[in-house]
Amino acid sequence: MKSFFSFFLLLSGWHSANSQAVAIRAGHSLVPDDYLALRYAHWTNGAINVSFGGFAERSRKNNLDFSAYGADLIAEYASNREGYQAGAFGLRSGIGASWQAENEPWVYRDWPLKRRMSLGLVGELSGEWFMAPAFTLKAFAQQKLLFNPDLGRYRLVFGLGLTYHLSSY
Repeated sequence: MKSFFSFFLLLSGWHSANSQAVAIRAGHSLVPDDYLALRYAHWTNGAINVSFGGFAERSRKNNLDFSAYGADLIAEYASNREGYQAGAFGLRSGIGASWQAENEPWVYRDWPLKRRMSLGLVGELSGEWFMAPAFTLKAFAQQKLLFNPDLGRYRLVFGLGLTYHLSSY
């Protein structure tokens, strides 16, 4: 049984790749508002990885009390998949889908939730510094194209994030 288990772990690649990660991100958008996100990433055996995350945006500028929340699902390409072993730098780009709901008590006062929601596309570009096998520091820029014209078409978010690799050794 020990031999089978050892063989299974060697074949699965647990020793050579980080297969899951969680990240926290903070940033700013041009709305202007503050941005906070929690993301989960799953690395595959191929060149494309998948990440999913929830986000919240908040602004209290110009007498507005704006907030938005939602989720993104992104397919990502990492230029340096083995960078975590070398303490190197890498680039990551991705494209995916986004859902969000907005709230502002004066502007959207009588709007139902269905009218305050929007689906869209999201594109992301980030630079990564693999500080240690378990941690990555990321600078990112994310552009969204939303399909509900009442809420605005474009949303640009930029900021920093810290990723913890769950499968690191």
